[in-house]
Amino acid sequence: MHAKTESMSAALAAAVHYLLSSHLDWRRRQGKNMESDDNALNNKSPNGSGANGEGNSPLKQIYSEIETALEHGLFYLAITVTTSLPDVCSALEGNVPTNWETYKTWFRENVGTELEPFGDHECYELRCGVVHQAKFMGVSKNKWSEYDALFFTLPDGRNNRVMGMTIQMPNRKILSMDVVHFCSTMISAARRWEEQKKGDASIQQRMAQVVRVRPEGLAPYIVGLPVFA
Repeated sequence: MHAKTESMSAALAAAVHYLLSSHLDWRRRQGKNMESDDNALNNKSPNGSGANGEGNSPLKQIYSEIETALEHGLFYLAITVTTSLPDVCSALEGNVPTNWETYKTWFRENVGTELEPFGDHECYELRCGVVHQAKFMGVSKNKWSEYDALFFTLPDGRNNRVMGMTIQMPNRKILSMDVVHFCSTMISAARRWEEQKKGDASIQQRMAQVVRVRPEGLAPYIVGLPVFA
């Protein structure tokens, strides 16, 4: 029994060593993305405009609250709001009501391969799971994703991250993502989309209806008192 336990421990140690060593170079290659993610958080100004010069962007409130949630460890909140971005942007394009097709189309056109192997199928299943059932995967009636489960690594103070690693188990295929990288990449995609749509009059008209903090109220309904409307 003792020999069997030692054998299992050695096998586990070897597996852990393999995973860490095989991803060492990959993590170094990801250094640029990691630095970019950190800069996106560290350079965010107090009014939420960030280093991206959003100014009075109607979506600034959403970006800012995701970034603030990440800074304060509110990861469920950050992931939930982040997964709403494809729906929000697609609706602003006039796709109302949104559905899985409009959601995935927006993801493919604006996020593309930046989060591979996490793609449009995974993002939609994540959105459905986290919003409706407090799960990350496996809640859709139609299983589009090849993955059975998903988890996020969290900031550990030492800049250790695992982004886009596939773990193949005997009966399950699991994908690991980094929460800061995921949220930052989705925000960047939404910001690019917003910049591209500045000249679209229809989208800009819909933008005026996006919820945000209105410090002076919302005339003619309430004036002189800050509201979120």
